[in-house]
Amino acid sequence: KELPEKDKEIPMFVATTNDMCYGASVICTYDFFKQAARKIGGSYYVLPSSIHEILLVKENPDMLPNNFQQLVGMVNYETERLTDNAYHYDARKDLLETATEYEARLEKERETKKDHSRRQSSSRNPEREEPQEEEELER
Repeated sequence: KELPEKDKEIPMFVATTNDMCYGASVICTYDFFKQAARKIGGSYYVLPSSIHEILLVKENPDMLPNNFQQLVGMVNYETERLTDNAYHYDARKDLLETATEYEARLEKERETKKDHSRRQSSSRNPEREEPQEEEELER
């Protein structure tokens, strides 16, 4: 279900069971992640807040995955904690990974794009090699 209007600074959904008892188990439901992606409208973060519920937050380019890792620490109840990790579900790749792994994958993709761009620009404008000067034989 969606959180009340006053809590919509960051749009979040709560995933749980009807009786909210051991509700984090909904992640074991067949096709849960794909269904949630359709409801939320794309990729999202999974923030386990207790064994009774998990929070789902639509991916936001303004927030770094590391921020969600810190948020899990804030929303976790001291007792009945499920995990200290935040997760990311990539709807296009149907991939669930920790927020830390997702951040590393994004960084690797950025570096690959930069390298590819550099290679393309250097193949279009190859640098001229300077003629090598002959070594002086003064010894």
